Amino acid sequence: MQSFAIVHNYLQSEKRTKVSFRSENVSLVSGQATREIVLKPDSEQRLDFVVKADNPNGHAVLYAEALTNEESDAMEIRVPLQATGLKLSKSIIADFADVTKTEYKTMKIPSGTDLRSSGMHVTIDPSLASTILTSMDDLIGYPYGCVEQTMSRFLPTVIVANAFGKLNAPISEATRTELPKMVNKGMSRLYSFQHSDGGWGWWENDNSNPFMTAYVIYGLSIANETGYPVNKTSLGRGIGSIKNQLTSSGLENTTKAYMLYSLAIASKPDHELVRDELSKLDKTELNNYAKSLIALTWKIIGDNSRAKEALADLEKNVIKLQGEGAAYWEGKQFHYNWQDDKVQTTAMALKAFVNIDEKSELKDMVIRWLIMQRQGTSWRSTQETAIIIYSMVDYLKTSQELDPDYSLSVFVNDKNILQKQMTKSDVFAKSETIKLDGKDLLPGTNNIRIEKSGKGKVYFASTLNYYKPFDQVKSEEDGYRVEKEMFVLNKYEEYGGDKITYKPLPFTGTIKSGEVMLVKVRVHSKDDNNNYFMLEDPLPSGVEIVKDDWTYPIENDNNYQGYDRYYWRWWYADKDVRDDKVVFFATSFGKGVFEFSYLMRAEIPGEYSVNPAKGSLMYYPEVYGNTEGTKLKIIEN
Repeated sequence: MQSFAIVHNYLQSEKRTKVSFRSENVSLVSGQATREIVLKPDSEQRLDFVVKADNPNGHAVLYAEALTNEESDAMEIRVPLQATGLKLSKSIIADFADVTKTEYKTMKIPSGTDLRSSGMHVTIDPSLASTILTSMDDLIGYPYGCVEQTMSRFLPTVIVANAFGKLNAPISEATRTELPKMVNKGMSRLYSFQHSDGGWGWWENDNSNPFMTAYVIYGLSIANETGYPVNKTSLGRGIGSIKNQLTSSGLENTTKAYMLYSLAIASKPDHELVRDELSKLDKTELNNYAKSLIALTWKIIGDNSRAKEALADLEKNVIKLQGEGAAYWEGKQFHYNWQDDKVQTTAMALKAFVNIDEKSELKDMVIRWLIMQRQGTSWRSTQETAIIIYSMVDYLKTSQELDPDYSLSVFVNDKNILQKQMTKSDVFAKSETIKLDGKDLLPGTNNIRIEKSGKGKVYFASTLNYYKPFDQVKSEEDGYRVEKEMFVLNKYEEYGGDKITYKPLPFTGTIKSGEVMLVKVRVHSKDDNNNYFMLEDPLPSGVEIVKDDWTYPIENDNNYQGYDRYYWRWWYADKDVRDDKVVFFATSFGKGVFEFSYLMRAEIPGEYSVNPAKGSLMYYPEVYGNTEGTKLKIIEN
C-alpha cells in the first residue's frame, strides 16, 4: 500500500526540513524513512512511502514528523488492517453439571490458512444469568441498525436489568449509567423510523410490516413499564397501526397471534378486541409458535383457564431428546422465516411455560436444548438472541443455579488459558472473554480441554475466526449465485460540449488515480420468498465511495441518468457505506436476477486484494453465495 505525507511551509523563508517516517505493524517497502528536503516559502512537497502489512489483524500506526530550526509538526494516524480472503467462523459449545468431569473439544483450521489472520474467543459462564449477560454484548456490538436490531440492542438490557433488580442481583455501575443513554438513543432512532401510517418496516424506506410494528410496540410498552418514558403519541399511532393491520387480508395466523400478544401488553382498553380476535383463530391452522403466543395472550388478558388449555395443547407437540435431557418444538414447515423457526418457536414456548406453569418439568429440558443451539456466545441472529433472552430472563426467576462452587481449568493445545474457582459471586457477573491469536493456534486440529471439580454448572462457548486464503476462495453458491462486474468510466462530451457522458469500459486490473469505477453486483435467486437479505461488498483501502453518484450519467445505464433517476435503483430497503465495505439490505424479493451498484474513485496508488462479495439471509446466514476475490492496481495519473 502506498502512503504519503505532504509537508507545508507556511513560513516566510526557505526551510531545510528533516522528515521522518515510522510505523507499527507494517514494514517500509520503498521510500526513505528519514530524508532532508528544502521547502521554499509558502510551498509544499509530497513524500511517498510504500508499506506492507506485517500482521493482517489490528491496526497499523503511521507516524510522520517534519522538523526545522524554527517550527516543527508531526502527525500520527491509525489505519485498520483486514486480512485478505473470505472470513469464516466456527463455534462449539458445551454445558454440564457433573461434579467431576473432563470435557474434550476440537476445532480445525484448514491447511494453507494464514494463522496470523486467525483468532479464537473463549467464554465460560457459571450460570444462565452470566450467559445472558455475555450474549448481550453481541447484540450491543452488532454493526447494523435496522428497526429489529435497534430494538434488540436496548430492550434485552432493559429486561435483564429489571429482572436482576427484582432478584436483588448486583447491576454494574456502568449499566446503571449507560442504560438510560442506550434506551434514549434507541427510542429516538425508532421514532425517526416510524412511517406515516404509524407502523414500522425493517428500515425507514420500506413499507410497514405487521410483525415489525408489533415488535416495536411490544418493546416500547415493556420499556415504559420498567420506568423509561415513551412518547405517547408515537405509541398511540403504533397501536392504531396494529389494529388497522389486523384487518389486512392475507395475514397469516402466527403474525396475527404476535400482533394480538403485543396489543394485549400495550393497551388494556383493547383487551376485549384481543379476546374477540383470539376466539376467531382457527386452532387447526396454528403452529406451535402461534399456540405459545395465544397461551401467553390469554394469560395477559386475565383468562387463566384458556391459557392453561392452550398450554396443554402446546405440550402435546413437544419433542424430547431423552438421551440428552433436552426438549424442543418444531414449526409447521420451516422456510427460513421466524414463524416456523424451531429455535424461536422453542424460546416462545419456554416463555409460555414459565409464565403459566412454572412447576413444569419441561422447563429445564427446554433450556438445555436452547443452550445447545448457541453459536459462540450468542445465537444465529439478533432476533433469535433477543427472543431467547426474553424467555430465559423469565426462567431465571425460578432457577436454582444461584450457588455454584467449583474449580475450573481450561486448556487450548495443552496451554492453560483459565484457572478459576467459580462461586456465588460469579453468578450475576459477565464472564471475561479470553482471546487467543494466531500464535496460540495450530494448523489443523486444535485441542480444547475443560476440567471441572465441584458443584454447579459450566456453560462453555468458543468461536474460531479465520480467513480462507485469497487464492483458495472460489465462487460458492448455497442459496444464491453472486456475480460482480467492474467498469472504468471514460468521460466524453456530447453535443458540442453541452453534455458530459461516461462510457463504462471493462476493468482490466489497472486504474489510474482519480478515475471512477462502476461496480455492479448481481444476485441470482431461485426462490420465490427471500426475506431480509444482506449483500456485503468489501472495498480495497485505496478507494473512496462516490456519494453524489447521480452526477455521473452513464451511457446505456438507466440507473445513472441524473438525479431524477437516482431513486429508481433504490428498489432495496437501505444502503450502508462503511470504510471497508458497502452493504445493501433488501426486505424481500423473489425469483430472478437482482442488481446492486455503486461508484468508487481510485485514490491511493498501490496493489490491492479485493475480498469476495457475499450475499446472505440476515437471519439465516447459512443461506448465502459469494464471488471470487479480485486484484486491483491503482497507478499515478
